[in-house]
Amino acid sequence: GTRCDDSIRAMETTCGYGLVCNLHYGTCVEPAEENEPCGGAESCAEGLSCNHGFGVSVCTPIGAMAQGEPCYSTDQCQDGLICGNSRCQAPGFRGQGEICRLDGECADHLRCAYPR
Repeated sequence: GTRCDDSIRAMETTCGYGLVCNLHYGTCVEPAEENEPCGGAESCAEGLSCNHGFGVSVCTPIGAMAQGEPCYSTDQCQDGLICGNSRCQAPGFRGQGEICRLDGECADHLRCAYPR
């Protein structure tokens, strides 16, 4: 396929309609379908997200992963769950003093604070 790179402008202008930039190979390809390998957020078909939580990256439906299933981002988890430690989990799974990325990971009355 046509060469492309990871800049948004290049993906919009280099790849033709309906094609996406495969960031791994730097070429324009058709979007990956469900359970097919993917190389980045923009490489899956509409309604799918590139899930790196399986050890190999595959396209999974947005919002389909249940509690305990692998995830790479919260949008891959079912409503009410967040992605933490590469698994969909109920909010509040971290206690005081534990390393966090988002407030939702913290138990009630705690928030995620970055060291200064």
